[in-house]
Amino acid sequence: MTDPNDHYNIELAVTAYDLFAGGDALAGDVQFYLDCAARFGGPILEIGVGS
Repeated sequence: MTDPNDHYNIELAVTAYDLFAGGDALAGDVQFYLDCAARFGGPILEIGVGS
């Protein structure tokens, strides 16, 4: 039986995630969350932030 968390131990998966989610792919995210906090009030919790 395999461990359901095995995919986290594969360096290629982590590298691929960082490649696609890093750099300009996330441009504007910080401003989006700041805008949400200003609009709705209170702190913002970002779930599933990645590696």
